[in-house]
Amino acid sequence: MVPFWIHPIKRASINSSKKNHKWLKIFCNCAKEILADEELTHLIHHKYKIKNTTGYGLNSLVDFEDIIDIINHLFIGSEGTLGFVSEIVYNTVEDVPHKGCGLMFFSTLNDASLAVVALANMGREKGCSSLK
Repeated sequence: MVPFWIHPIKRASINSSKKNHKWLKIFCNCAKEILADEELTHLIHHKYKIKNTTGYGLNSLVDFEDIIDIINHLFIGSEGTLGFVSEIVYNTVEDVPHKGCGLMFFSTLNDASLAVVALANMGREKGCSSLK
């Protein structure tokens, strides 16, 4: 397996890799060849419609045009034969020291809507400090 890395967010990373990496060219060429063969394209659509397949998600080659989508969907069915996830970065919310939760009841939908607007306008810090 020839390693290559594609940043999941940065389009520039993928666009520069697309020009220079042979595996991306291979995936693009496979998709083009399959789409050029009407009978094969129909067969792939049919088999994946009835979920009568195992292994690689070959339907990604006919269902998507963008190489990122093709690789993502092809990768999912590969069970580690195309690559592996070596790093995951989560973008999470700040873990503030003081947290709160509330349950409120309103007489009308209009009252509830007005409360949502008022709470949203308070902001996190201002809202938390005004509850003390």
